[in-house]
Amino acid sequence: MNVSARPQKNAPGLLAHATRSALISLVLAVSSGLNAAPVSADTKVSALQASQYRTWITQMKTLPRGPFARLRWFCADGRVLPPKPYACGKRGGEQHGEWSAKTKKMRQSGFLIANVLADADAKSIAEHYSPDGELQAILIEQFLLNVDDGWILRKARFYRGAFQIESEERVGNQILTRLTAANQPIAERYALILEAVKNLPSTRGDQQLLSTVRSSAVAIQNQVPRFGTLRNKIHGKLDARDAQRVREFARDYQGRSVHKQMLTLAANIDSIFAFERISKVVADLAQSQPAIFAALAQHWSAAKTSSQQYQVLASASKKLREQIEQSPKNRIDRFNQIAQLEQIVFAKGRQLLASPDTLTRMSRADLLNLLAASHDMLYGVGLLTEAELQQADSSIQQAQKSADKELTLAAYQRLLKDLDRVPVWAERRLQFFFQGQVQRFSQIEPKAHDYIPDRLRGSPLLIYTAVLNQLNKDSSRLSGISHRFFKAPISRGFRVLNPGVARGLLLTPQMLAAKRTPPEGLILVVPETLPDLPAVTGLLTAFEGNQLSHVQLLARNLGVPNVVVGPQLLAKLKPHYGQRIELLASAGGVVEVRQLAANEAINQTSAGQQKSAVTITVDADKLDLTQTLARSTNELDSNDSGVSVGPKAAKVAQLSKQFPGQVSPGLAIPFGTFRKLLDDNQHASGVSMFEWIRSQYKTLNTLHGTAKTQARRKMLSELRSWFMTVKLDPVFVADLKRKMRREFGPDGSYGVFVRSDTNVEDLPGFTGAGLNLTVTNAVGFDVILHAIREVWASPFSELAFGWRQARMNQPEHVYTAILLHKSVASDKSGVLVTTDVFSHQPDKLTVVLNEGVSGGVDGLSAQSVLIDKASAHVDLHTSATAPYKTVLLKTGGATQVPASGKAQQLSAGNVKDLITFSNNVGQWFSDDPHAIADVEFGFLNEQFVLFQIRPLVESKVSSLDARLTRLDQALHKSAHKTVDLKRPTE
Repeated sequence: MNVSARPQKNAPGLLAHATRSALISLVLAVSSGLNAAPVSADTKVSALQASQYRTWITQMKTLPRGPFARLRWFCADGRVLPPKPYACGKRGGEQHGEWSAKTKKMRQSGFLIANVLADADAKSIAEHYSPDGELQAILIEQFLLNVDDGWILRKARFYRGAFQIESEERVGNQILTRLTAANQPIAERYALILEAVKNLPSTRGDQQLLSTVRSSAVAIQNQVPRFGTLRNKIHGKLDARDAQRVREFARDYQGRSVHKQMLTLAANIDSIFAFERISKVVADLAQSQPAIFAALAQHWSAAKTSSQQYQVLASASKKLREQIEQSPKNRIDRFNQIAQLEQIVFAKGRQLLASPDTLTRMSRADLLNLLAASHDMLYGVGLLTEAELQQADSSIQQAQKSADKELTLAAYQRLLKDLDRVPVWAERRLQFFFQGQVQRFSQIEPKAHDYIPDRLRGSPLLIYTAVLNQLNKDSSRLSGISHRFFKAPISRGFRVLNPGVARGLLLTPQMLAAKRTPPEGLILVVPETLPDLPAVTGLLTAFEGNQLSHVQLLARNLGVPNVVVGPQLLAKLKPHYGQRIELLASAGGVVEVRQLAANEAINQTSAGQQKSAVTITVDADKLDLTQTLARSTNELDSNDSGVSVGPKAAKVAQLSKQFPGQVSPGLAIPFGTFRKLLDDNQHASGVSMFEWIRSQYKTLNTLHGTAKTQARRKMLSELRSWFMTVKLDPVFVADLKRKMRREFGPDGSYGVFVRSDTNVEDLPGFTGAGLNLTVTNAVGFDVILHAIREVWASPFSELAFGWRQARMNQPEHVYTAILLHKSVASDKSGVLVTTDVFSHQPDKLTVVLNEGVSGGVDGLSAQSVLIDKASAHVDLHTSATAPYKTVLLKTGGATQVPASGKAQQLSAGNVKDLITFSNNVGQWFSDDPHAIADVEFGFLNEQFVLFQIRPLVESKVSSLDARLTRLDQALHKSAHKTVDLKRPTE
């Protein structure tokens, strides 16, 4: 999937006035639901085409032949013949349905519907992995067939000969055999393989009983709408008594075809909860691997309560996964056993929760043990990686050790905050494999959106969240605090990424794109903290994305509250879209969301916001605009920062001197080049471009409303066009070409990142990270010159100008220097902050890392860890689940290729390198000896490389705003309370 035929760009980021075009990527990201990751341009079709395809899908559901035109023999020699006995002769072939013209058209457009395994290439499906590959399409279509009464095969199921079950199972077996072969990356693709084992037609066992129950309930509701209440019960809180409930419901439908479906559903529910069935599975497992599971049957017999049985089965699941990853022997059988255990554990968990007061009678310690057992089970079914399992278990173990002495309420709350990440990890693991095809299918069938939620509801995660919710309620009662969600107190569902206060109109990107002008205040609801966001006062996100991305760091700097909202609360938030609201998020993690009264102004700011407001003041006298030719970073030092060049170039120069061999060479185009271009060229009005810009700013200050918006847009458009067409000084061009050859090598043999490096970034109180343009890996002198023009023009984009203008008092003195930094094709890259950004402990490092280049700055789901500088111990916060990684092209630009899926990106050697660097970084910022460093780095062949360093600047609004301080008062007062884990929750 090629990102760009031309060099890839990092577009201007977060806090800038939005235009409709700037919102396109956001609208795509959430066009089908806020829990979705952005839709790749490769998977997106036009709205008109998608509408046509949806119509075709609806038609296929009613056609006797569904997606097929007719039956045909598909011969091994390539012939396609009408159906008759032995049509293909000795060489043989397969008889099945032939796709209709509409089906073929949709498949050509990337919608892999009407999959016939008999005609599929098992080797290609299993071994040519892609995040939105054919295997995932097959599995999602199977889901739709189950939950939507046959979907496009609703009538075609009765079209004799359309499928040959023996052929489907034979190819299904071939796919599974190849997926589980010794040379396959089992650990990296474990969850995908298990889904295939559970859902592909195969002769190796049917493990779909629970899935069948859930899909049958949906199919019955489609025929009998009043079954909806019972269907919801089965999906959300299935228990053994539901079988009898279904039978009682079925009495009213005797004599109708749906009556048999209802009785079959009831029988399947009985099977799920049958003790005899469970005991047989346990006995078979113990017999199949006596060396490993010799004690399993004994433990099962000794387990008297549902809780004990749950823990025994979960432990077996963990051991099974370990065996699967260690040995290729009988892997398909082992996966089938895992699938059986998942169903059984789900049933035992539902039995455990069947009584409303079961959890309240259990001690906190017993509830934590249940969570620990669930970790084993979630790991066994592929929803947790080994690193996530170890981290989650470690959190519980540390709390249990503390409890031997005295567990404080603060420690209890930290534990639960850590465990709150587990459901997010599980969901992101499935999204890593399936989100691409979910988004693709959702364009033609909205029910595809239910794929991942359905899988999670049918997993041990349902039990896990019920137990965790009980403990969170307990914590809230002990502390005396709770979040408030439109006046209602709630115990969980929020996670604060950035504290702050915001007022604004609550909108989704689609709603914002429909507005002619952006609202005065905007609180945006987005899937995650994406790299390109319009001007916002607050953010509500479904996932946290990347804690150290440019967008996230800028939000921290400007005091923009950013809060992760759980899926249940997101659903409850929808009725408030379009309302004026206030969002408060405290440093302690307490959140209040309320609707503003009619007499409350959106633009009213608190005293804390006023005290912490950022103002950009340019010291024009400090600037040296006499230097107009490019300079090597070897010639620069810290004294040049903000004087002749920007802070990026100056810091690269410093890094090069202090860490020789770890920084690629660079050339800086100084501020003076930019100013000379403006002074030497006249505007059509007869004055220099610089004087014209100055006069335009004065005019803008006299205008208001629509007139100001129109004048601003006209000015910015004219400036951007001017930079792209103005004739460059031949002396500058010739000098640049000569110096580039000297610094980088022959033209075309290298690439450079063309980075904006203005005099209004990395200032005390303001970072400006990621606001202006970077062109990635420009190759060839003419391409680089074009990129330089684009970067010069970038501060005059609607986005960059919008946020800057509101904070500047001398906007005409914005000067854009440029850093040409030789490209490094990092295997993995990220961001390091020399403190714990969550609790500000200076003895720890915060690191985010992803595969490929730009891994830590672009907002993708990265691995996020805390590193203890003394012990090198690593605490995991999030895993890298971006399905693609960015790699550089020798011809220029970048492309995206599938990420490996490796759970652990940081090696022990990487950790050592990061600690060594942080210990040697010294006092980098002379104007602020206590500054925290924000460092961009990479690893190439496991060698540590450095790209950039800047001060981390954070808003002080959370400490200065009285209301935020009050939200945390109860936390501070109760922090030293003790919690007795041996007692039940309160």
